[in-house]
Amino acid sequence: MERDKLIRVLLLQDLATSNNWGGVQTMTHTLQLALQEQGFVVNALPWQHSKFGELLRVARQSDVVVASHNFGPTYCGVAIKVLTRKPLVSWVHGPLLDVLSTSKASWWKRQWLKHVYGYVDQFVCVSKTTEDSLLGFLSKGRAPSTNSEKSSSASSEKTARSVVIPNGLAPLADKGEPFVSDVQAPSTNLSIGYIGRLSEEKRPHLLLEALRNLPADTHLCIVGDGVLRQALEDSSKDLMYESDIYDKLEQCDGFIVVSPIHWYSVSTQVKAMFDRLVCANQTITKEEALEIFGKGNIKNSELTGKVEITNQHRDKLKNHLEGKWAAFYVHGDNGANDYNGNPPDI
Repeated sequence: MERDKLIRVLLLQDLATSNNWGGVQTMTHTLQLALQEQGFVVNALPWQHSKFGELLRVARQSDVVVASHNFGPTYCGVAIKVLTRKPLVSWVHGPLLDVLSTSKASWWKRQWLKHVYGYVDQFVCVSKTTEDSLLGFLSKGRAPSTNSEKSSSASSEKTARSVVIPNGLAPLADKGEPFVSDVQAPSTNLSIGYIGRLSEEKRPHLLLEALRNLPADTHLCIVGDGVLRQALEDSSKDLMYESDIYDKLEQCDGFIVVSPIHWYSVSTQVKAMFDRLVCANQTITKEEALEIFGKGNIKNSELTGKVEITNQHRDKLKNHLEGKWAAFYVHGDNGANDYNGNPPDI
């Protein structure tokens, strides 16, 4: 793209670490690359780990300041705007009213936030829901004299200060075709992915509820961290592969078991895995057991443990691991350092 003048952008972002990748961090990097491809000169700086004097110097050399989200980077951006008079753009990634409600933000915090947002020249929202929540927060507490004044005020605020640019999506036509024509099909091979913060306002638990109503071969991958991580792990145990691990072992060509040694002892995970491998070797499914022994010898579709396995029965047993390769990677941890700092058994 040819321009008479290069447009320089100061991008204020959080410091990228192994604990905050995904979500906002991923989209910020995508924004930086996209702007550079369009000919913009982008200086991306971690606002918390940069000297304020350095941020001011770069801002004075820039044409616009962009805050990667509407909290810390925007607060810093407002201070820079006041001192440099550079236009400020704030990127809003989620429903603000839900975030404030979940965090139990005080009345004082909300009023201060409204004052801070008054300095922002342009809000870029990732969805219509996000924009509605932002504008609802900004207009809350105002008392226009008439309905027409209220409508006019909201419309002008939206036109002048906010725009919706969906994350990772091209603009959709008003009457476009749906993405999924029939999710009730017996087999869709549908894969669903989520990358972001695991917090209440993101409502990631809805993904688990949806997965339970989708075909059995649907896969869900959640990447992220947050206060809801443990709750999501606990509530999704019935959806994990472990519930049908024997089917997975039969389908795979091989398997790898990776685990540390804890204080000279094999971990519980390795012991549990060996137990499942033993069960997969020369064993039968519930359906096969019913066929071999008959319903009279089976209680609640489970073997009672008192059924005698004869040679003719043994011939019908199936080795689900036959012909598969196996690998075990077992390594030491930091345990037993008191043993001369170098435990030889490990």
